[in-house]
Amino acid sequence: MKEEHREMELYRETFSEVHAPDALKGKVKDMANNKKALWTAALKKCAAVAALAAIVFTSSNVVTYAATGETWVKMVTVNINGKKLQAPQEEKKDEKSKAHILTIEEEPQEEK
Repeated sequence: MKEEHREMELYRETFSEVHAPDALKGKVKDMANNKKALWTAALKKCAAVAALAAIVFTSSNVVTYAATGETWVKMVTVNINGKKLQAPQEEKKDEKSKAHILTIEEEPQEEK
């Protein structure tokens, strides 16, 4: 343990006095900024792909409903507080309209 601590002190002493030209310091700063820019671009691409997937999913369900009068989504599974719950789709009709309702009910937890 003492030897590791001594090696760490020697490392700090050795590299605490390292000097670099301003051009090199600028390159290092640019590398950090470039990494942030790449991360931001990747995040934007992921958001765009997720939005496109949601649009395709929704529009395909709408087209199916328009063509057949029924949606192809019959059951939705959601995670609430780490529990998987399924929400069946209920169809409610009256004289003027038809509605599809998803009801999610959390089961009561047992007390310990």
